[in-house]
Amino acid sequence: MLDILAQEQDWLGIVDRDEWDNAKIEEKQEQLPNLFILPRFCIENYLVLPDEIWSALPENKKNSIENGCETLRKDIETQLEIGEIMLRYGQSLILYGKD
Repeated sequence: MLDILAQEQDWLGIVDRDEWDNAKIEEKQEQLPNLFILPRFCIENYLVLPDEIWSALPENKKNSIENGCETLRKDIETQLEIGEIMLRYGQSLILYGKD
């Protein structure tokens, strides 16, 4: 995609942060002003729907989460925010998961 963006100046490209550090992001954005880099590591993080995850959980898991789906939603949002902060500082992220 980066090659295409270099050739097609009127096209827009959107990518996730992936493995790029801040220096690499700055370099790419200087080279390609039509490239937009999302702050999250994986674009899939924008597609996390707590209600869908909640509906897929078995009843015993649902019953073990105090305040139900709202707690799940807040935990997911918190983890995504923490992940963005950690990525800014080059640290690894362990995504949300409870046994």
